[in-house]
Amino acid sequence: MPDGETEILDFLLKLEYDDEKIQKADQACNMVAALLAEGYNENSIVKKYSGKIDFINPIIEFAKSRNSVSKKFSKHDKLWLDRYSASYSTPEDVGLYRSLKLAGRSIADLGSGAGMQSIFLSMNSDVTGIEIDKSRYIMSILNNMAYGTGCNFMNADATDVRNVLEKHDTVYSDPLRSRFSMERNIHDLEPSPFKIVSMYQGKVGNFVFDLPPMIRKDKLSEFTGELEYLSVDGKLSRLTMYISQGEQNMLSAVSLPSGNIFSSHSIESPGIAENPEKYIFIPDASLFYSELHGNYCNSIGIKLLQKEVRKVIYTGDSAIGGFMGEIFFVERKCPFSLLKEALIEMNAGRAIIRYETPDYYGTRNKLEKDLDGSTDVHIFRHDDTALLSVKVTSSPS
Repeated sequence: MPDGETEILDFLLKLEYDDEKIQKADQACNMVAALLAEGYNENSIVKKYSGKIDFINPIIEFAKSRNSVSKKFSKHDKLWLDRYSASYSTPEDVGLYRSLKLAGRSIADLGSGAGMQSIFLSMNSDVTGIEIDKSRYIMSILNNMAYGTGCNFMNADATDVRNVLEKHDTVYSDPLRSRFSMERNIHDLEPSPFKIVSMYQGKVGNFVFDLPPMIRKDKLSEFTGELEYLSVDGKLSRLTMYISQGEQNMLSAVSLPSGNIFSSHSIESPGIAENPEKYIFIPDASLFYSELHGNYCNSIGIKLLQKEVRKVIYTGDSAIGGFMGEIFFVERKCPFSLLKEALIEMNAGRAIIRYETPDYYGTRNKLEKDLDGSTDVHIFRHDDTALLSVKVTSSPS
């Protein structure tokens, strides 16, 4: 174990069952987090507080994590997360959504890390988190204290069948993943879902796997169940695979915080638009990556205008209430040669490029030079025509 990890473990062992030491360390951690947020560098903090704060180096590491997850967890200033856990722990809004979806289960979380998903699941289910790493096991106990749930944790090998089979009907796993894998591959995960299913199939009825969202669907074809693509604030956040006995293949797209959900057992091709109409629609990332955008947009009567690398663009003649994605009103169309003049006439202050270009910032800087208006104009491209649009902030439900 590297020296830094040894020091973190020694620090956590001092806190494990001592409320007074936890409170003191918590105060020190938040003070250091505030200093880091104000711009103080780590060396100056070590120099000033070494000898005054026990385990100053671990305190700094946990303080950095608290700052990094301040928008991810409501109780961020009470949490103990190492760097990996801060990066990969399930965000609170996602954890609470999953907790409701799996409510009423008896769940074994294999490789529960710092405990965050187990904690949220336990708000609606009976949950045991099993974590082999001693440091993260202690973190999970401390984090559970912050949320005050009844989650149980074990410091044990999650692949030991005896730890799971006694009372659980569902196995949940968010496997460790490499930061350095060039292509997201299910076989790079530890433990691999293939290994877990082979160990527990026939013994446990339900499996839930949290997977890297960019894994291609064809890499998961050996499993039967629901693939759920989940976005947060319009950006793809999670890919979850739910496997149950007798379940058919299904794709789902979930958008948070709105809570919109769209599911289908098959993928439909979209209707094709010949020309842009009054409105531009960009379906949510969960619809794009699940490939359900055709199903969804066919159901609400809009057609595909064009497909790009990271998004699809649809068009229609009226705004649609509760649309799962973004809506833009096309105020003006013009040749690209007249784009700057059109932006000035529209009182543009910002020119937001929504089409693919090799020099995004260079192009945008040229367009925005000398603009002094107040309107954010979103620029789409169809063939050689610029579509100057404004975002529809709300539409009738």
